[in-house]
Amino acid sequence: SIDFNLFCGAPPVHLVLYTLSENEEGETRHLQSRKSYLFQLAFWSSKCAPNPARVNHLFAQSGDSVAALAAVSPKRNSRHHRLLACCSGQR
Repeated sequence: SIDFNLFCGAPPVHLVLYTLSENEEGETRHLQSRKSYLFQLAFWSSKCAPNPARVNHLFAQSGDSVAALAAVSPKRNSRHHRLLACCSGQR
């Protein structure tokens, strides 16, 4: 097995799907100004979560400190955990 952090870098991993707007000058780079995002997801493994300072930074814009705390210390007996236990490999 490989450490996901070695493979993808420090958490979170970002998965995005976007389209690029046309450019009259023949621009082919994926510039931020040309991107129109359809989907954005940031995630990490619960086995190797980012440190609490990084999580606080990620959730700072939303002002959701409760979500930040839950992100680094998931409740194993939560409804969501039990719901996904069949396909997450954790029981």
